[in-house]
Amino acid sequence: MKDYKIDPYTQDYEMKGGQFALTEDIGNNIYLSLMVRKGTWGFAPEFGSRLHLLQREKALDRMERVAKEYCDEALKWILDKGRAETIEVTTELDKGNMRMKCLIEAYQKGQKITYEHFVEVR
Repeated sequence: MKDYKIDPYTQDYEMKGGQFALTEDIGNNIYLSLMVRKGTWGFAPEFGSRLHLLQREKALDRMERVAKEYCDEALKWILDKGRAETIEVTTELDKGNMRMKCLIEAYQKGQKITYEHFVEVR
């Protein structure tokens, strides 16, 4: 029996012509790193982010710094594995809509990949 261990740190694959082929885009890596709650991925408990913890916090200005730290922590593995040259995280608290905006700009082989992630806050 084969061991089909799911490793979130591996590169992304997509179906091309009935075969799995390596995809160069790290957008899915960024998405999973931010959406998966840290500690819930059975095969890699250190994978994921703590952004979900912000949902219990009041909308204070310090949240921008904390959200940036959580994003940096969740995306660090992408840099460590060499999947991106740099990753820049910008956070902005929108008190009117009660949410935190996290803007991720990753640079991979000279190409800029942009991803926006929102977290509801109180």
